[in-house]
Amino acid sequence: NSDGSITAQNVSIGGREFLRTPEAN
Repeated sequence: NSDGSITAQNVSIGGREFLRTPEAN
């Protein structure tokens, strides 16, 4: 993700919740 304004957020995938951090590209 090239958008530096995006902050870390909790995402739920397959019933599991985990922290997703922005990628610096």
